[in-house]
Amino acid sequence: MPIADVTRLTPIPDLRESYRTLGFSGLSELVTAGEPIFVTDPIYLADVYNPNDDANATYLRQRAVIVSDFGGDTAVPVWWEPPFLVIPTSWYDEQHMPAGATEIAEHVCCDSASFAFIGLNDDVPRGLRAMIDEVERKKSGARLKLPAGTYRFHLEQFTPTDEHKQWPHLHRNVVARWTSG
Repeated sequence: MPIADVTRLTPIPDLRESYRTLGFSGLSELVTAGEPIFVTDPIYLADVYNPNDDANATYLRQRAVIVSDFGGDTAVPVWWEPPFLVIPTSWYDEQHMPAGATEIAEHVCCDSASFAFIGLNDDVPRGLRAMIDEVERKKSGARLKLPAGTYRFHLEQFTPTDEHKQWPHLHRNVVARWTSG
């Protein structure tokens, strides 16, 4: 059994709808040529959710895939089993890494109920690279070494128990489905 169930995959929220004036791109996929992908809470790198002209915030809004609307504050591992990358954020059940999967990061942290996925290609600004290095040193984000290709991001929605139906966002994993390039 794969580490994600395609029948439970739903689109990630389009931040252009919630933050109309901030210039979010609405990206839901990331294409890499084999360079690492960095994952962390975007607020550790820049204030992306408030109006400002910070170059790092602008870069993240335009070039990163930002996934939001899941549980919230967390520190969780990152699992890989082709074709899926899974960040097990759901409170649905105690989750354990499935047989056949590999833990590619011990934990990534999140305080804003969102993760930013950034392709570490040559156009990442120097100042943002320095922030990425600092977040990595603090072990609040991780450099993911993954194969080249296209990563399409989703939320994996589990069915909440009756007592938690009013909080479906607490029962979502963050999932990227890879296709070779």
